[in-house]
Amino acid sequence: MPLKGGIPVNCGAAEFVRQLGRDKNIWIIGGNTILAPLLDEDLVDCMILQIAPVLLGDGIPLFSQKEGRKRFALKEVKKYGPFPELVYVRA
Repeated sequence: MPLKGGIPVNCGAAEFVRQLGRDKNIWIIGGNTILAPLLDEDLVDCMILQIAPVLLGDGIPLFSQKEGRKRFALKEVKKYGPFPELVYVRA
């Protein structure tokens, strides 16, 4: 059963985003398994990171793209209770 207002996708994140085209603004929620392929394909223009004050120990790293250096500039910082939100744009 499809999600209300959602579109089921049966391909990788990078392939799906490339199919949409560069002129689209899309919102992707997820961790490293979604973010790393998009960074590898240079498909990320803006990142919004929300940080929870909980240390998980042996978790999955957020950034594990193949290329070591991607430049983003901090654009905005917001606070929602105990959660900071950092907005970065491609530099």
